[in-house]
Amino acid sequence: MNCDPVQSVVFSDSAFVIFRDLNTAIGFAQYFMRDMVSFQVPVRMGIGRGTYRGLRLTTDISDEVRRHSSQFLGTGVIRAHQAESCGLKGLRIFIHPDSEMIEDWPGDLCPVLDDASQELSPPVISELNWLLHDPDFEPSTDGPQTVDEANDAFVVSVTEMMNAVPDRAKVQYQQTLAALTRMRAAYKSPAALRRLAPEKMLRQADSL
Repeated sequence: MNCDPVQSVVFSDSAFVIFRDLNTAIGFAQYFMRDMVSFQVPVRMGIGRGTYRGLRLTTDISDEVRRHSSQFLGTGVIRAHQAESCGLKGLRIFIHPDSEMIEDWPGDLCPVLDDASQELSPPVISELNWLLHDPDFEPSTDGPQTVDEANDAFVVSVTEMMNAVPDRAKVQYQQTLAALTRMRAAYKSPAALRRLAPEKMLRQADSL
């Protein structure tokens, strides 16, 4: 994918990628999630619109010590982290509720329909659909020939990851598979999915 992030920062077990353009950030998140699932690398993302400032990024390596420092801040960083750690499970892209995002393509935003009694902090109600749909799809010689075949491959990857983890971790993949079912329905029939939740759930969102 051709994208131009302003900056990317690796911090602990997380990576923050900053963009000026929301559409580019969204495209990057969808592409990156598909790539990670294809390689069976479990990740979860949060998208948050806001400010960002990089203060200092240093690396100091000697024979005796290795010191790495990543100092950065901003409301966008806080909101993205809050969205990712809101309490929902799965290989998914959660959108902070304080942002404003409208679907470029019907079905891009899906309502979060996990446990309605679960209190989330922040109260995330939307997630980004990262499955492929017709405008994105290009058949390859050795790969899937249709959108459905390509999306089936993601389901297979998630299922294989689920089968390889202890029982206590399977819920992460079970929630992912449930979300993938909603995502496929959203691209095939966005109007039908809207009947499952209030319209505001499909109109609210954030940036990365």
